[in-house]
Amino acid sequence: MGETMTSVSLKDRWRIERAGTLVHADDLTIDAAALETQAALGGARAMATIICIAADAAHRLDAVRAVLAGSGGASAWNGKLVARLLAKDGLALRKALIAALGELAFGAALPRIWTN
Repeated sequence: MGETMTSVSLKDRWRIERAGTLVHADDLTIDAAALETQAALGGARAMATIICIAADAAHRLDAVRAVLAGSGGASAWNGKLVARLLAKDGLALRKALIAALGELAFGAALPRIWTN
């Protein structure tokens, strides 16, 4: 919507368990300095994380990387795939998310709210 952030503090903490066992932990902290540094957000104003926990998650890595096409990165290890996406705005992020999630949907259609 054209707003400019001058101050931000974000702390995000994920813990994912499968059958009572911790399979993924992630702590993310973003502050105002991270908004501009190339190593952090590089000027992006929208961000998302996708985590796929599945025995064959690594088999989807190349396809996810291909659809990200410079809007993020992905890695796979130990039965999980993690992708972080960055975009200049929410619409660009949504488009990248739809493409990436489509590759991870196990053949199912995405919910209609994502495709309308």
